[in-house]
Amino acid sequence: MERQTSLTRTRKALMPKIPAHVSVLLAALRFRGAQPESLRALDDAEWRQLLSYCDEMHFTLHFGQVCRDQLPDWVRSRIDRNLSDNTQRFDLLKKAYTVVAHAFGSAGAEHLVLKGFAQWLGYARDPRLRMQDDIDLYCPSESISRGRDALFALGYEPLEGLESFPSDHLPIMIRKTGWKWCGNFFDPEIPHSVDLHFCFWNEKNLHFTAQGLDQFWLRRTKGEVDGISFPALDPVDSLAYSALHALRHLLCGGELVTFHIYELAWFLHTATDDTAFWSRWREWHHDSLRRLKAICFALAKD
Repeated sequence: MERQTSLTRTRKALMPKIPAHVSVLLAALRFRGAQPESLRALDDAEWRQLLSYCDEMHFTLHFGQVCRDQLPDWVRSRIDRNLSDNTQRFDLLKKAYTVVAHAFGSAGAEHLVLKGFAQWLGYARDPRLRMQDDIDLYCPSESISRGRDALFALGYEPLEGLESFPSDHLPIMIRKTGWKWCGNFFDPEIPHSVDLHFCFWNEKNLHFTAQGLDQFWLRRTKGEVDGISFPALDPVDSLAYSALHALRHLLCGGELVTFHIYELAWFLHTATDDTAFWSRWREWHHDSLRRLKAICFALAKD
């Protein structure tokens, strides 16, 4: 009883407005002063609540690695199955991207990969520990129609019902496979979608912007992961895009995935002493862009 009372006080002191199971999760995953031992006080019902939250907010695989020794056997086994499924999904996504990239090359559609496997380095321990449902590509204006047509030729179709939703990409394109939801967020058979982005920030929808975003494309570089290479944002610009992407979800009422903020925190924490990186960050990014990024940096710090 005394231990439970102490845990309750800790929850309230750390995060008074956050559900208990989420408060315990975030306390266990802190970079300094982590409290993974508090997980042991959860009962099975609270564990199920925690796992549901982790699935929806993309924490499950990272959490399972960091706190593995604190997990009940049944939770550890469940997350091991999730990791196995996600590893298969990661391999399928790589193959799908390779096919898309070849089709884009044949069609003369330039692109770069914005998120997902292009963005794991510096943000996660391993690309297989990240959930990825889609392939996000940026195409300059002269290439985006060719890219869309190449996807049509590969059997991708626009997802109906989202055409009027404010976004920075064309309607989501997906292959119809007859797949049905079975309650497994990590199901390798979940059809992946492709999002063709036409901008890094949609000023028309959001009514304000930052200077210098047009330089992102000019500074693009080569990324590599697990045997494949692809055009990608420079790491300095990738950090900016991560923050802008989170900010757009925050402002537009979409679901802000908590793990994306945690990944920002991970990057900021591990890159603190990278003086060359932060020198480029100050040189390349205008004050107007740094102010927008600071909003999500503050969320990451909290």
